[in-house]
Amino acid sequence: MGKNINQVMDEFKSPSSIYRGAPFWAWNGKLKPDELRRQIRIMHEMGLGGFFMHSRVGLDTAYLSEEWFECINACADEAKKLHMFAYLYDEDRWPSGAAGGLVTKNPKYRMRYLCLKVFKDYKKVKWNQNVIAVFIAEFEGNIIRHYKRIKKGEKIKAMFGSSKILVFTVETQKPSDWYNGYTYLDTMNPEAVKEFIKTTHSKYKKYSGRYFGKVIPGIFTDEPNYGSQFFHYAWPPEPEGNILISWTDKLPVIFKKRYSYDILDYLPEIYFDVKGKEISKPRYHYRDCTTHLFVDSFAKQIGDWCGKNKILFTGHVLSEDTLRAQTNVVGNCMRFYQYMQAPGMDLLTEHWRIFNTAKQVSSVARQFGRKWRLTETYGCTGWDFPFSGHKALGDWQTALGINLRCQHLSWYTMLAEAKRDYPASIFYQSPWWHTYKKVEDYFARIYSIMTEGSEVRDLLVIHPIESMWTIFKMPEWNYEKNTWERCEKLEKYDEMFTLLCDNLLSSHIDFDYGDEEIMSRWAKIKKNNGNAVLKINKAEYKAILVPPLYTMRSSTLKILKKFRDAGGKIIFVEKFPEYIDAEIKQNTTDAFEIVPDIEKAIDRIEPVTRRISITDNDGNEIKQILYLLREDKDVYYLFLCNTSMEWNKDVLGRHTLSRERNIEFNDVTISSVAMEWKYPVFELDPETGDVYPADTMKIENNYAIKTSFPPLKSHLYIIPKNNIAIQAQTKEKLQEIEKINLEKEMWDVQFSEKNALVLDMPYFRIKNSQWQEKKEILKLDREIRKQLRIPVRGGTMVQPWARRKERRLNGTLVTLRYVFDVEDIPSSEILLAIEKPDLYRISINGYSISSDMECGWWVDKSLRVLKFEPYILTRGQNEIILETIYNEDHPGLEIIYLLGDFGVKIANNQPKIIEKIEKLKIGDWTQQGLPFYSGNITYLYEMQVEIKEKQKIFVRIPDYRGTAVRILVNGKQAGIIAWKPNEVDITDFIRSGNKCLLGIEILGHRRNSHGPLHFHQKWPIWTGPYSFVPEGEEFIEDYQIVPCGLMKTPEVIRYSVE
Repeated sequence: MGKNINQVMDEFKSPSSIYRGAPFWAWNGKLKPDELRRQIRIMHEMGLGGFFMHSRVGLDTAYLSEEWFECINACADEAKKLHMFAYLYDEDRWPSGAAGGLVTKNPKYRMRYLCLKVFKDYKKVKWNQNVIAVFIAEFEGNIIRHYKRIKKGEKIKAMFGSSKILVFTVETQKPSDWYNGYTYLDTMNPEAVKEFIKTTHSKYKKYSGRYFGKVIPGIFTDEPNYGSQFFHYAWPPEPEGNILISWTDKLPVIFKKRYSYDILDYLPEIYFDVKGKEISKPRYHYRDCTTHLFVDSFAKQIGDWCGKNKILFTGHVLSEDTLRAQTNVVGNCMRFYQYMQAPGMDLLTEHWRIFNTAKQVSSVARQFGRKWRLTETYGCTGWDFPFSGHKALGDWQTALGINLRCQHLSWYTMLAEAKRDYPASIFYQSPWWHTYKKVEDYFARIYSIMTEGSEVRDLLVIHPIESMWTIFKMPEWNYEKNTWERCEKLEKYDEMFTLLCDNLLSSHIDFDYGDEEIMSRWAKIKKNNGNAVLKINKAEYKAILVPPLYTMRSSTLKILKKFRDAGGKIIFVEKFPEYIDAEIKQNTTDAFEIVPDIEKAIDRIEPVTRRISITDNDGNEIKQILYLLREDKDVYYLFLCNTSMEWNKDVLGRHTLSRERNIEFNDVTISSVAMEWKYPVFELDPETGDVYPADTMKIENNYAIKTSFPPLKSHLYIIPKNNIAIQAQTKEKLQEIEKINLEKEMWDVQFSEKNALVLDMPYFRIKNSQWQEKKEILKLDREIRKQLRIPVRGGTMVQPWARRKERRLNGTLVTLRYVFDVEDIPSSEILLAIEKPDLYRISINGYSISSDMECGWWVDKSLRVLKFEPYILTRGQNEIILETIYNEDHPGLEIIYLLGDFGVKIANNQPKIIEKIEKLKIGDWTQQGLPFYSGNITYLYEMQVEIKEKQKIFVRIPDYRGTAVRILVNGKQAGIIAWKPNEVDITDFIRSGNKCLLGIEILGHRRNSHGPLHFHQKWPIWTGPYSFVPEGEEFIEDYQIVPCGLMKTPEVIRYSVE
């Protein structure tokens, strides 16, 4: 039974953990239960509701061991104490399935491929046990004119110049360090997946089952797939290319059972187009069969297990974001989602605009009654990703039906390679962690409201994935350019998919996608108040839109005819599909309405499917605003957000940075269509928990909402269906009457931590060789490893827990020499920050620095600090010498830092220590002696303000660079500026006429201390391990520093209160 409105409002004011984010908690080192508990308490302080315990690169505790489960249960116990949730993760790293190689030690469970080799000479063909079919094919360019299967021993007549021999073999995936020396799982093999469940899920039940369904609510599966198609592109198809596609040993048998013919007779059609065939039925059936095998073996088995054991199967599959990507590695996402109790998606970077991915998830979730829809979000955004970005990305996903945020990523440790694992760390290593509750409270309040009731959508759009199956083939080889050609046909079809979604959303016609296979089992036609309704399990629709399709299932056509005959509205865009079940059909378009484009289709379906209108002064729908509408028996719940950006066609390309999304709308009307809004509307403020009467007007006896949408603004409303009682306070109307610029030439400032000098360009020598020219430290580490024949560090290394322990541990002496200048010797103690100081012999200007001098840590507990006195330094050139014995167990060479009360200047790419920075100008602090500073800085201003009756005093920050701003008055927090409007009410913190000390704390980030420091782009579209070790022209010697600071003069704003 649902909550009553009073319970809903109580939850909104103080939302519980279930509505709060649960980040990927990267278990990437040697785990200790006490440290795990400490970190959980930090998450709780950050306002987070839980965490996903995620084995990650660097794990040094044996995966799925007794020690592992001791850590799991310690976390579940601590979460229980704090009323949080401890989610499981089903793999060591990703993708899910191999259990870190524990399953695929057994060769019979390893991933299989179908391999194509192309020969010009039949004599070169070797009929070994892996060969399953051989063909002779005559080509016309890249198209097969005709082909014939050859039996073993069959003699071949003279081959024409355009003829080739196609040899198909079944190969097992080669072992990889990514899978700890083994392979990925054969995810289309049900026995292999059963072994994965036995190895992973059943062990969790054995050791931690007492927490299932309570403290442990679910388990995350990450990027399962059936293998990429047509890869090894670097190998051209002649003379002996090896072009691989997905396979499993039982595929031919299951295929024949499903489709009544032998796929082995038609293998060339999976790879190549055949002259005279616009669509290949064997290719279509191959895609359908591999999708069936993957979904049935992996998703259904695990989903059934989770349902039986009362935990949620959540996570996401690999490459959900375009039709091409889905076809390539999973076949069809929506068929997979149906077996997940909490289906999910993956939003990487702040640039990707993958609206369709969210719609796929929320469509299946609605159809199958799944309350929770997860997003793995904020990944690859970098250290300087601001709170406004957290809001921007979270808002548009919320408007498209997503409601469980799994932040990527919170690190257990930053030791060695871990710190480059797709920063930022949304955790204690970031200097803003103690203010993150601002973000969590905001989303928790929204989700407490927008998970009530059920979604209101009346339009079903047939999902076009199966048409992509028919045209997805091996890329064509350009013999003149000696490269693979882009396939414009595939690109244009994906572009159609994007524009279809964009046009509907920008017109505010909300919709669900309907997967044809799901519809074949779940779709029914019924009458509701005399009107035709299409029902897919638990969701109902009044109209159907069919995009341009190459093929359609006969089961879909049957459903459409029934719906049409019952009086339902159906619109085809551009054309009726020429193929049914991938076979050509004629004269099937009778009595179906076809329109030339999506715009005309919207005109035709609008009277049946529009529920709300969001318009400007001219009555035009405002494209950039998205909405989500839900209802229960008493109220409508409405969430809207301004995406504040143009919607480019390239959804995976570079878009506007979130901090630069500035499109706004000052006069907006939100009105109902086909719904009665007869009672006063309430607006809910998710930042504060306050409730106000909304600004409304009457349009034809209905209330309409009048509001504005500044950049990235969102609104949350409750619209009663009857005269219910909701406690609300009158919202004050503010009129700006005075603006005072806080002009100051030089500002007194306070630092949250010491300044930093980055040292990452040492001279070096191996053993007792000559000194080599200085080299960036990560490049040097790779070079040394290659010279010593040690695997290069990175995500593809064998995990520490899985490495052989009996290997040799002899090492090689490596000496590093760091040179830096000192212009002004600091007056107070200095700290050397270094990882694993016990592995080094350290000297500074000839003075030995012992690891016994360790006195704490900086940024992360792995980065230890050693104290030394400033007299060790000298004006002019100084040097630090590090000696270490390097072997395979060495964690690797990393940046070292000097920390202290000094300034830093970079000249000719050489950093030097200068006099202490005590005051700052308005502007970029990296240009004022703080290029590598990565903490917070508070700008201080003593002021005196008179406050009259019915007046409010605000502080406004017109521009800053950092993650957010904290406003303090006399040391007390008055508020946090996380997104626009950049102002905070300080009225209650000051006394009229009395002096007060205003503090404007710019919350910094670790970008300028931890990088990437030498990547050619200041703001990469994707920040990950590669960004820190760029090659060629992507590497620059200069330091890539991003601006930070109070960029424009702050203002005190006096408002009159009406």
